[in-house]
Amino acid sequence: MLIVTSLAVVGVVTSLLKIRKSSYQKAFVKKEELQKQSVEEQQIQHHFRVSLAALGVSTTGILLYPRLASLAILPLSYVSVYYLERSYQWWKQKKMPGSILLSSILLVGALLIGKYWVASVAFCIELLAQKLLFKTQRHSQRTLIDVFGSLPRFVWIEKNGVEIEVAIEDLQVNDILVVQAGEAIVADGDIVAGCGSVNQQLLTGEAQPVEKETSDSVFASTMLMTGRLLIRVNKTGTATLSGKIAEVLNHAADLKTHLQSQAERTVEQGARASLGLAALSYPVLGVNSALALLCSGFGYQMRIAGPISVLNFLQTATHNGILIKDGRALETLSKVDTVVFDKTGTLTYEQPQLRTIYTCADYDADTLLAYAAAAEFKQTHPVARTICTQAKHLKLPAIDDASYTVGYGIQVTSRETLSKLIQVGSERFMHSLEIAFPTIASTWQEHAYQQGHSLIYVAIDKQLIGAIELQAGIRAESQMLIQDLNKRQIDTYIVSGDHERATQSLSEHLGIDHYFAETLPAEKAELVEKLKQAGKTVCFIGDGINDTLAMQKADVAISMAGAATIATDTAEIVMLEGHLVQLPFLLNLAMQLKHNLNNGLRISHASGMLCIGGVLFFNVGLQSAWLLYGGSIIASVGNAMLPLLSTRKKAV
Repeated sequence: MLIVTSLAVVGVVTSLLKIRKSSYQKAFVKKEELQKQSVEEQQIQHHFRVSLAALGVSTTGILLYPRLASLAILPLSYVSVYYLERSYQWWKQKKMPGSILLSSILLVGALLIGKYWVASVAFCIELLAQKLLFKTQRHSQRTLIDVFGSLPRFVWIEKNGVEIEVAIEDLQVNDILVVQAGEAIVADGDIVAGCGSVNQQLLTGEAQPVEKETSDSVFASTMLMTGRLLIRVNKTGTATLSGKIAEVLNHAADLKTHLQSQAERTVEQGARASLGLAALSYPVLGVNSALALLCSGFGYQMRIAGPISVLNFLQTATHNGILIKDGRALETLSKVDTVVFDKTGTLTYEQPQLRTIYTCADYDADTLLAYAAAAEFKQTHPVARTICTQAKHLKLPAIDDASYTVGYGIQVTSRETLSKLIQVGSERFMHSLEIAFPTIASTWQEHAYQQGHSLIYVAIDKQLIGAIELQAGIRAESQMLIQDLNKRQIDTYIVSGDHERATQSLSEHLGIDHYFAETLPAEKAELVEKLKQAGKTVCFIGDGINDTLAMQKADVAISMAGAATIATDTAEIVMLEGHLVQLPFLLNLAMQLKHNLNNGLRISHASGMLCIGGVLFFNVGLQSAWLLYGGSIIASVGNAMLPLLSTRKKAV
């Protein structure tokens, strides 16, 4: 049994050391910085090696020459001092006994009564588990950072008219960065010369490359597709936009779920219970049995397995195109019973299609479209983009100033001789400006209403000149998604600023339970608040500026890459691929995290009960109790690693 256990420990150690040779050159921060270990991790690595040497000596002594085993006392004493120091630091901070004190008493006690082999195996397994936790943390952070692509190790800059190559870490603010077609842009900056097409999809979610020219801004982690750019560097490293995102991602790995925190509380409570039980049993059963009872440690294994489990689930989500910025959101998703969708850009494609242009007051379609595009030219919302795209071939009137009312419309003044006032927006917007509707407008409205389409009205100097009919294209995955939510018995809602018929039509088509049309941003937030007051756990999915109030009120907020920046900043979860195909997978992942952490607690509790029963009723000694405890640690960590197995299977 001793030989098998020793070989197993050595085998696990060897396998782990082989896995260490991994390349993380794709990160945008310095390679050396990513590989740098914390002081605590270096200490664990050092003491693990010492423990491994003690295991080799003690095992050799048992198998070949018993007196040799006593030499293990030297390295084991050295590691014991490290554990005692950690226990002291814990006591200074907490002023109460805890899990680290339990470990110290157990391991030092085994050493003092001459159980050198047991102490060696114990130290090896303890430190190996902690090494695995640090390894998982680093790998999770690197995986999250790698979502934003790879940057080269060297770049070209222009100095005094000459191009020179420098290491990326030597790039400074105000340097003139030279980027050729096909190369990555490694810093935030402004273009001082050249033009080209820049792919920003990885950073902003924009599907199409963006044309950039002199004075335009560019960002790190984007790619120049065509052309050549000279860029004056404004920010480098973690000061860049992608660097700030990476800092958020790094913090995501540090956040704890409620379940993990609960598990850690259970760990400390279980450790104190085991210490108390051992103290009570010592006068009756002796030191060997008292130390054996310390191996019960209810929930103690979860101090390592819990964080590994959470980190691995976050990493699994990232591998599948889902960025979870707050680990607690993944836990909350397992309780969600209500999902509220913003209509445009989530269930439907963000950018609607232009169907028809209606005109009156002697204006033709091109003139109306030109005025609408001039008013919307600097706006970034989907309707504005559709109108401006359709008007690319037209000459637009120049605009002086603009006032925009979120959820209603926009009003601008043109620079033409008559200084015309242009108003573009919803029916409510026109009514708020007291603009009269001609009789023909009711025909437009009836036609659009029957089709479930929306109308954007255009007026000049408070006289309606026509309307633009828009149709929202339903995303291919929406039907499947709603069916999946219905099977889970999750209530579904649509909230939209669009008119009643368009929202109702989409609701009926997809089989959504409830809908709310013509809602303003504050009304969306009020709806979420009312649902929560009714006892619902609400997930809000949106992508626009007007969704952020509701997202802040929701229990969980989900956005998609390419949505408005404020929406992705507000959301705890971002769908990196820009659609909701992965939402069922995400909901399953949330349930799997809950089950995984609960299974880890069950393993540790079962081990504790077996240990106590064995010591009290079957005279189980320290060696057997420790083997049971060590096995439960391996089982708990193995359970925590299960998410990575499913990820690898999917990759294959």
